[in-house]
Amino acid sequence: MPRKPTQMGKIGEAAAAAYLTRQGYSVLVTNWRCRFGELDIVARTIDLLVFVEVKTRYMAAADDVLLGFTTRKRDRVLLAIYHYLEAHNLSDENWRFDLMGITISTTGVTAVEHLENALDW
Repeated sequence: MPRKPTQMGKIGEAAAAAYLTRQGYSVLVTNWRCRFGELDIVARTIDLLVFVEVKTRYMAAADDVLLGFTTRKRDRVLLAIYHYLEAHNLSDENWRFDLMGITISTTGVTAVEHLENALDW
């Protein structure tokens, strides 16, 4: 099982995108970058945009994975979200920020924890 952060991140983001698709979301873009940082996943439901930050860990409890999302990271993600909305003329769009924790086990099976409205967490 890969332990390099970039490899694990790609596996986690792919698992998160697949999970969202199964839940009825349309994944619009992954790894969108701007000067403020990166948005892991931008997805859409029927009535809103959903910005998803994905945290991936190897053999960690899901709670431990979500604790990796710091206040500093939240602030950078928010700047990137506002930049995305402005860059795509979506400033009036309804949106939500979600956090997903992906756990990779020794067998390669991933566990997914999806926290909606993570700004309220």
